[in-house]
Amino acid sequence: MAEGRFAFGLHFRSELELPELAPGGVGEPDVTVRLGDVPHQLDGAAKAGRRGWATPDAFLFEAPGVARYLASGGAEVVVEPCVGAAASHVRTFLLGSVLGALCYQRGLIPLHANALETDGRAVAIAGSSGAGKSTLAAHLSRRGYRVMGDDVCALSFEADGRVMVWPGARRFKLWADALAAFGEDTAGLQRVADRRAKYVLPHERDDAPTPAPLDRIYLLAKAAPGEAGAVRPLGGKAAFEALLANTYRREIATAMGRRAEVFARSIETLRQASVFVFERRWGLDRLAEEAALLEAHFKAPSPAGGG
Repeated sequence: MAEGRFAFGLHFRSELELPELAPGGVGEPDVTVRLGDVPHQLDGAAKAGRRGWATPDAFLFEAPGVARYLASGGAEVVVEPCVGAAASHVRTFLLGSVLGALCYQRGLIPLHANALETDGRAVAIAGSSGAGKSTLAAHLSRRGYRVMGDDVCALSFEADGRVMVWPGARRFKLWADALAAFGEDTAGLQRVADRRAKYVLPHERDDAPTPAPLDRIYLLAKAAPGEAGAVRPLGGKAAFEALLANTYRREIATAMGRRAEVFARSIETLRQASVFVFERRWGLDRLAEEAALLEAHFKAPSPAGGG
């Protein structure tokens, strides 16, 4: 097997190379990833999204032309790649929907968000595809912040009541225009599966994959025409609904019978973390200005209590 890897607080031992995850991990792994035959269906499974099926303990996922995956018991993932499938594409789905399902199986809650650390606390940046999560995080990484994960971050719930963010994949998924704005050449970069102009930019760093307590969640939204960027608080039912909307692949948890658990964990999260809407202009022309606005906001003292 390949060397040990570490993500979301879990030690992985994999027959597939997983360069996006931090090296490390000794002793018995928490999760084993191996190549093998994957069934075409799961008995008694509920539909989980367009290409997934789930039972309380197993998740079957098919990426046409790429691979089939079976995650079981939060401890094993079997991967059956299609003939000729690019290894990077096989990893894209493994580190996306399949890893999200594995989180649910282990009692973690994955957020569709990037996360960075500032002053020993974690800030999550969430939003729909194209809202600029990865672009903002990549910009802030150049400002010296420790970016803990791109696209998906995992929350754990400690016995002392703290909600912790665990580092995930060490890469950014960026559109070609964002790469150009950063002075990066797309030559030699892997394309994201099924995205013609989106690429994987490795995010090499040597920090330990340690967690940080979640402090704030920023939901990216489009500013009204002619309006400048602004940050406003979100609370109560609106914050709860926004958090659920940005829980990664929540339909998988529902198919597993974990809907109530996700609701309860969301309430726990909001007791600790404050939620804000960051209204910004789509596009790259104001990136530095808007990133500075966001940075100034999360560097300010935390509000009392959660959202």
